Amino acid sequence: MFTFIPELRRFPSFPPVSEREFWSRIAAQKRLAGLLAEFRDAARAAKGRPVPALPAALYMEFRRTGNRIDYEQPYFERRCTLEALVVTETLEHRGEYLDAVVEYLWSILGEYTWVLPAHAFRGELFDHLPPELFAGDDPLPPPHLPFVDLFAAETAGYLAFTLRLLGDELAAYSANLVRAVREEIERRVIGPTERYLDGFVSWSRGKHNWSPWCCSNLLWVANEILTDDVRFTVLVRKLQTVIDRYFDHYAVDGGCDEGPGYWQLSPGRCAFYAEGLRRASGGTIDLFAMPKFRAMCDYIGYAWYAGKKFASFADFGGRHQVYTGMIRMLARRSGALHSLRMAHDYEAANGLHRQGHTGMAMTLVELTEGPVTAAEIAEIPEEFLHVYPDSQQLHARSGSFYVAMKGGHNGESHNHNDVGQFVFGAGGRLAVADLGTATYTRETFGPRRYENWLQNGFGHNPPVFSGVPQSPGKEFRAGKFEVAGTPDCFTATCDLTPAYPAELGLVSCERRLHFDGRKLTVTDSWRAAKPLAWSVRLFHDGDGVKVSCRGGEIATGKLPLDDSNLRSAWGDSINETRLAAPAAAAGEVTYTIEG
Repeated sequence: MFTFIPELRRFPSFPPVSEREFWSRIAAQKRLAGLLAEFRDAARAAKGRPVPALPAALYMEFRRTGNRIDYEQPYFERRCTLEALVVTETLEHRGEYLDAVVEYLWSILGEYTWVLPAHAFRGELFDHLPPELFAGDDPLPPPHLPFVDLFAAETAGYLAFTLRLLGDELAAYSANLVRAVREEIERRVIGPTERYLDGFVSWSRGKHNWSPWCCSNLLWVANEILTDDVRFTVLVRKLQTVIDRYFDHYAVDGGCDEGPGYWQLSPGRCAFYAEGLRRASGGTIDLFAMPKFRAMCDYIGYAWYAGKKFASFADFGGRHQVYTGMIRMLARRSGALHSLRMAHDYEAANGLHRQGHTGMAMTLVELTEGPVTAAEIAEIPEEFLHVYPDSQQLHARSGSFYVAMKGGHNGESHNHNDVGQFVFGAGGRLAVADLGTATYTRETFGPRRYENWLQNGFGHNPPVFSGVPQSPGKEFRAGKFEVAGTPDCFTATCDLTPAYPAELGLVSCERRLHFDGRKLTVTDSWRAAKPLAWSVRLFHDGDGVKVSCRGGEIATGKLPLDDSNLRSAWGDSINETRLAAPAAAAGEVTYTIEG
């Protein structure tokens, strides 16, 4: 793919605080009242306490112990609190929060680096710096590290939008502070991207969510910070080469192998980039008009089940809160109808709430992109049976029931060894759940990733044979993936044979799902060169799920959860059903799940 970029012009993004009529209308919207109250409460609380500290010891902890959370929590708290202060000051415009805004800007400008410790030492993220700079076990990266990771770019976004909304007020407070913000964004983010983009191999190659996430922030930051349209155009042309690669790498059918959590940070962020490019080009470049991008935008509409429950494949948090503003925007621009309905139904079910470190851009779109009306979705069906043939994913909804299944391979971005994984929703809960991922540590993206049971096959429901789960790597994949039927009665078949190591001697292994409109029946069958014991684990969100089995034995119980990510999603424990069949060279087990 190649997109020609003509001369661009910087554009007005969001109205500044001085446009009181606009922001007064936002403040008066009843549907936003709860969300704005959460921002106001956070801003008021921040006035009475110091900026969270970020001592060097927390940064160095990552290299010393592998812990990344202790540094990331106050790091993100600083940015989220700055956002709350800026949003509240913009809505109220009384000058009450400017002192606190200045303190947070001062603190963020003083950070040793905006790059997270988890991203500052991994050689595969950038290759433009001499390796001797990272020799030894120094727990701090080189000073003035000329690398832009996700959150350096996102930090620049927080600061740039702060100037967009409150720039005149802050300049009256201290013109030098505003100058310092602009200069630090140039030094830490814009300049390194202009000079070294090709060396940022973590995202310049376009292979996963880092690419649109970084590019979207950089386009909008440059729009606010640069004063020269020519320089702005040259930078965006560089960014567009990354976005073109991103589209080339993305699945032809629009399916997201990173799962719905990272969808927000992949096509969701690409939508923000596309919107900026559309405005900067005066509408002459519209990525939303691409059929492939429309399919990408519609993924989240199929992956959502109910409440905050999704088909939580890959690194995803089990239950997830989303800002629907970006979904409303991309759905309207691209014609992604199921995502438009999802945005409406998700907001109706969950309301609007303040999120974590999603970036100020997401918040501003949430506030300014109007709600989905009943008329907009009147002809969009609630039920669907949607198959991504290249990504090998199935998503189906019928009444209060939902089924999702994946094939794919075990070398996907944010991969779990889970070819054949399925989820089943019934009556608003997940009768069969995907637990999601564990709290990130140094090992999460290192050679020990699959020692964690939530990333390897033991934390998922594809079969484990004689204690051996599926193997990691792109070569371990599904074979055929076929679906036939209607939303209320369908059968899906997935060949799991290639996903297992050769040592097992599997000749064939097939999983077949059949949904009859009320219950889900799963049949696992296999043949092997030697006898293999079969076992499957099912996790249930809540009580009352019925599992019957033919060809195997059933054991039930509660699985204690000690990981903070899991506990926040599921509580202290989750119900579990273990199915097992004795060793056999050929076998078939059929089990039925009713919610």
